Amino acid sequence: MATPEEQAELSRARQGLASTRRSLRDTRETVNNIIPDDKDDTNQLLADLAAKEKDLLAQIGDFEARIAELEALADRSISDISRREGISRISPHEEEAFVSPLGQTSPEVGKRSTEATSSRPSRCSAASVTKLCLPQLCEPSDLQSHYEAIEHTLVEAGAADYGEEGRLSVHSEVKVSVMTKFLSTLTSVRSVHKRAMAAARVHGQDWNLVRNVLSARFCRRSVLREMYDEKLRALTYGGVKQIDDFLEAASEVFHIFVDIFPND
Repeated sequence: MATPEEQAELSRARQGLASTRRSLRDTRETVNNIIPDDKDDTNQLLADLAAKEKDLLAQIGDFEARIAELEALADRSISDISRREGISRISPHEEEAFVSPLGQTSPEVGKRSTEATSSRPSRCSAASVTKLCLPQLCEPSDLQSHYEAIEHTLVEAGAADYGEEGRLSVHSEVKVSVMTKFLSTLTSVRSVHKRAMAAARVHGQDWNLVRNVLSARFCRRSVLREMYDEKLRALTYGGVKQIDDFLEAASEVFHIFVDIFPND
């Protein structure tokens, strides 16, 4: 189970999230009640409220990411306890029957243990993982597609498999090498890299728990919507000579839109 300190922090984070959401709601209501009149005071007030809204959204993202970390940590603790209790129920006779002369546990016992990582032998060594050519993350908004590309590559290389519900199951003998290699693809985006490093330490290099933390922080619809609005406002056509830059920026805005509204 989570420690009392972690439980207290989770409670504080949930309270902070609720309070911040109320502040955001009140701020947006204030903005909606202002009648634009092109006066300096009104424009300044709108600018201040826009800055406050952006700050509140960032706080909400931080609260949600921390809550996801603490909840995942609690879930993992419960899973570990359940696994230990399950193993302890095996009688000495049963345990002896399941162990081969070489001291290796048979597949039946393996089925009773955790499925956080794949028990299949990896076709990809740790040394091979470090040599994989993986793309670099360029923008936080690209994190979802970045994960998909990385996971497909790991499966093709034999370092992982897709398990139940399409979740990636990294082979246990290359788990640390895979996470280290993945973290190296995030160094160009400091905010994502910093969050990923912290999550990897907290969750013991667990691929899916780290993925959940990063997705909660950077791939939520509200976060992507903010990025989309910002990039859309900045999108301007500077003439024929800058057509390539314009098309590249427009394509980026479109891909964010698709991530926000995949069914539209």
